[in-house]
Amino acid sequence: MNTFLTIISGVAVFVVGQFVLELFIKPWNKYRSIKSKIVYILAYNAHQLYYALDYNCKESDSDLIRYRRASHELRNVAAELIGFIEEKHPLFFIPRKEQIYKASSQLIALSNGVSLLTHRGSVSTMDFIACNRKSERTLRKLLRLYPHMTFEAP
Repeated sequence: MNTFLTIISGVAVFVVGQFVLELFIKPWNKYRSIKSKIVYILAYNAHQLYYALDYNCKESDSDLIRYRRASHELRNVAAELIGFIEEKHPLFFIPRKEQIYKASSQLIALSNGVSLLTHRGSVSTMDFIACNRKSERTLRKLLRLYPHMTFEAP
């Protein structure tokens, strides 16, 4: 009888452990992974976020490719964030669904801002910088991303 109770309690502990792992630990790790990816993309692409390409200048193809890649990376992580929240995790320490959707829209706004070319009669460079700065600030607040360094634009 004692052996039977030992086996049953071992199985119960294993089942509870798997339940906790699947319901709490794995989603938390995935969320942290997405957050770290967002911080990396913001830091790596800081130049593209705060320095607009001038439509009138003859920029090299490599510059255009860098700006498009930054825009693409921001859109990818926005889609990944939306996909994560649609899995409906019951975690109380992850921002609410509405906050995740707003954060995703801020990532899309940054993506659109990166691909924006400034030229006569359109968005000024200062407006470009102000829009991107506001989007990044809002994003950091929504996802509780605390900057370890700030990138100052001219």
